[in-house]
Amino acid sequence: MKSWQAILKVDPIPKLLCIKNEAINYFTIRDLLDRKVGSIKILWELPTVKKLLKNQKENGSWNYPTAGSIPQIDYTQYQTYLILSELVEKYGLNYEHESIKNAAEFLFQFQSEEGDFRGIYANQYSTTYSPAIMEVLIKAGYAYDPLHIEGI
Repeated sequence: MKSWQAILKVDPIPKLLCIKNEAINYFTIRDLLDRKVGSIKILWELPTVKKLLKNQKENGSWNYPTAGSIPQIDYTQYQTYLILSELVEKYGLNYEHESIKNAAEFLFQFQSEEGDFRGIYANQYSTTYSPAIMEVLIKAGYAYDPLHIEGI
């Protein structure tokens, strides 16, 4: 069986390692080269991460950048999902980080008795955002019990 690199016309690893982005370098070395690297927590100290975390509200959410008569809670849930996704996917933050715990607690407020997440489309079930929110919470290490929010 060929390695994934042999199947490609161009090996992406040299180009990925030339990018001046610590997160891309970290994940390229760890995931594509299968080498040991330091703790993922080094990414948690990057300026971009700190900037995102600085704007988190006390209740664990991030405000959607809009004003006016739009029902803010729907957009706040959406914005919180977006920022949480970025922190988890791009920088490897997880349930060990206090900000991720707070964001998870905020999002779990919107989990229905059926287990899905409502609120982005008012109280309607969403076949897009509900599973996406579940996915990012799983990647962050959370189980889906709103009464027992702990990392797995």
